[in-house]
Amino acid sequence: MSADQRVPFCYGRGTTMHMSGFEFGPNVCVVWLFKDWVLDSSVKYTFSIIGTLLLASIPELLKWLRRVKMHSKASAFKGRARMHHVAHSATFGCQVMLGYALMLITMTYQFELFLAVVVGITLSHARFTSHCESDPSVDDGACVMCTPGPSGAQQPLAMANGDLVTDPVDNVNCAEPVMGTPCIDAI
Repeated sequence: MSADQRVPFCYGRGTTMHMSGFEFGPNVCVVWLFKDWVLDSSVKYTFSIIGTLLLASIPELLKWLRRVKMHSKASAFKGRARMHHVAHSATFGCQVMLGYALMLITMTYQFELFLAVVVGITLSHARFTSHCESDPSVDDGACVMCTPGPSGAQQPLAMANGDLVTDPVDNVNCAEPVMGTPCIDAI
């Protein structure tokens, strides 16, 4: 087979979303986030999957940084509340932005990219926060212990390292405590 008769990797100028559900393998070329990033070769396709895996791991890392490193006793922000708030908010904003980018990648309905998103998030969660659910005695500052509040709802009592959670406004019903992962019935 000559170079002119080679079968193309994919067809078309690139789509941002398969309208008939998930596609397996590169039939129609896919656009990865930006219109000029068309996955029209096996190299681009492979790097997009690796890039998606890495991109999907960053939000859990940012959550861990916000909850553990920015709140540790050795934090550069101790005694600088405004800088702490700005850094915390900026990190959260990056986390949200990445979440939307991952949603757009998922919405291409290219199964391999969808799987890369799920695997990246899962591995990152396992690395940074899943230990809180299995071992409430972990003393890394990422876990929050809870006790039933007046209405019976779980309320934050203390971090695993013994520090009291001091911001009850952000910890209503322990849905997303500032200092750790969602509450577990550890007490």
